[in-house]
Formats: sequence, structure tokens, C-alpha cells
Amino acid sequence: MTLDFTQTLAFAGVVLFVGYGLKRLVPPFTRYNLPAPVIGGLLVAGAITATRTTQWSPITFDTALQTPLMIGFFTTVGFAASVSVLRVGGPAIALVGLVLIIVGIGSFFASFGSFEPPRYFWCVFAGMPLLTVGLVMCKFGYLGAIYRYWAGETAPVAKDIFNYVADEAQPGLRAIGKSITEGIVEGQKTQESKQKK
Repeated sequence: MTLDFTQTLAFAGVVLFVGYGLKRLVPPFTRYNLPAPVIGGLLVAGAITATRTTQWSPITFDTALQTPLMIGFFTTVGFAASVSVLRVGGPAIALVGLVLIIVGIGSFFASFGSFEPPRYFWCVFAGMPLLTVGLVMCKFGYLGAIYRYWAGETAPVAKDIFNYVADEAQPGLRAIGKSITEGIVEGQKTQESKQKK
């Protein structure tokens, strides 16, 4: 069965509402901020994959809207993220990535004494993206707190520096103002004396 443009869009809407329903029924989905489109989409993807293993393809979709809908999804998926999930999940994912990198590097150096290739070197390639994702999550989870701390530490110092410079600059500014005033007055007197002659 092949679904056209309108039928594909309607099917996607049904899958979206199935995802919302599963999100309500299974509390961990809500706790871990899994988007409803992902839940419903994984369910359909699993069903289609299971049927294709038997060499039977029950349904095909019109993919005209695939790119714009994917762009819309991936640009808005982060709106539901919570800071607490980023603050807890970021360090955990970064730690798992770091452990995998250490295991992979350890396996690499342990294989120097033998003629066998490193057995767990693949852990480095699995750990690097996890470490990166974890650090980015930590960055966004703690960014506001870091900037508030930084502003709280630097604002009083900046205020004190400004006040010190303003206090110390007053005599010099007064002298400059006095010199300008005297120059203007002297220039007016000279102008008046030339006009009288």
C-alpha cells in the first residue's frame, strides 16, 4: 500500500497522537523528556522493520514533506528540555564517555606487549561523542548559573573601578573645563577689543 501526500500527513498525525498517548501511559518517557514524535515514530519504525525482515513491505510513504518536517522537528525539539535533566544527564553521559575513552586507550597500550590488535579500542570511538554530548549538556545546564556567578563577582569590581576613576578624574576634568572657559573668555575679550578699534 502506498500513501500519497495527504494520507502520509494524516498518518503522521495519528503517529504523533499515539506518541502522546504512550507518553502519558509510561511515566519514564515524560521524566526523561522523550518527545512524542520520537516515541510514536520509533513504534512505527519498529513495526515496519519487523515486517520487512519477512520480505513484505506493507506500506510506503510519500516523502515530499520529509525534509521540512524534519527541520521543524529538530529545530524545536530542545524547547522541552529542562535544566535539571541537563544538569544530571550531562555529567553522567560525560562520565560514561570518559570511562569508555580510558578503557579504549588502556586496551591500545596494553596490546603493545603482544602481537594482537587492541581488543577494546573501539571504546574510544564510542566514548568521544558521548563525552562531547555530556559536556555540551553540562554547558547548557550550568550556563545561567555560571553567568550569574560571574556577573555577581565582576559587577562590584567594575562599579568600584568606575567610581575610583570618576573620583580621581574630577580635578583633571575641572582643570580642563577651567582652561576651556578661560580660553573662551580671553577670545571674547580679544574679539571685543578688535571691534572697538
